[in-house]
Amino acid sequence: MVTKAIHLYEDALALDSSNVILRSQYARLLKKEKKFNEAFNQFNLLIQSDSSNYYIWEQIGDCAMRIDSSSIAILAYMNSFELNPANMPLAIKLINGYISAGVPPVWVKPFAEKAYQNDSTYLPLVVSRGYLEFLDEDYKMAERWFMKAYTKGDSSRFVNKFLGISLFHNGLFGKSASYLEKAFDIDSTDKVMNFVLARTLQKIGERQKSIDILNITEEIITPCPKELGMIYASRGNAYTIGQQYTQAVEQYRRAIELEPDNLTYYFDIGQCYFNAKNYKQAQDRLNQYLDIYADKNPDAFEKSRRANYVRRLLKRINEELFFAE
Repeated sequence: MVTKAIHLYEDALALDSSNVILRSQYARLLKKEKKFNEAFNQFNLLIQSDSSNYYIWEQIGDCAMRIDSSSIAILAYMNSFELNPANMPLAIKLINGYISAGVPPVWVKPFAEKAYQNDSTYLPLVVSRGYLEFLDEDYKMAERWFMKAYTKGDSSRFVNKFLGISLFHNGLFGKSASYLEKAFDIDSTDKVMNFVLARTLQKIGERQKSIDILNITEEIITPCPKELGMIYASRGNAYTIGQQYTQAVEQYRRAIELEPDNLTYYFDIGQCYFNAKNYKQAQDRLNQYLDIYADKNPDAFEKSRRANYVRRLLKRINEELFFAE
């Protein structure tokens, strides 16, 4: 009965706003229920009475991250980390926050080093050290850290990928291929990794395997016209619902370019033109709909309710054009 619990906490705080334990329970419940704005406000009230509480600083950081306030989150994480540098999961949050914010790796490394001095066995931290070196384009050091993570038991796609790419940059193509192939087996949709893998395979004489990888990657990069047409048509429908007919028409036009035989798109764009009172264009598109339908499936065409509806719509359009003239 979460909603009732929240109301009871609010009533209790209205009676005693200085009750820290009560507010802390309320804030944690709000965060658990993904009410991050409200939780953020409550944790901010709590930190005002205890600015040395590393747990509350971390909670503020978590909530700030979820409401797209990364600069506030990083500051909160840093405050918490300074108070409790032994908190390794927090150290990872701080490092990832810096990376997401585009902070140069050279500025982040001191925090990673400080955390590593507190706990050199924490595997996610070893991986983060490798990634920071990779971002800093120090591929020798990146290889060292990712290899350390791998030997300690992290065989994730992330480690295999960046270890493999680091080895590629270091000219160790045979080793690079073995790790990149492991990453490829886990996820073959990573276009950049696939390209590096293909180049690596070429370097070690695996020409046909390289071509196979590039063929798979080309299929990923090149969207299926039918699927792409559906995306444009769906976007056109959204614009139509919002009565943004100019934008809708453009989306349907692109869908037709990709699938010129799809009857639905001609019907949808014709209706869109009609709603926008662009009767000549509506007439052209709906006539195209009837012509294609009659050609593709003449038996169904004669009995089709939609075809009859289009004929009635064209009659109305002809009347509108007549009176306009």
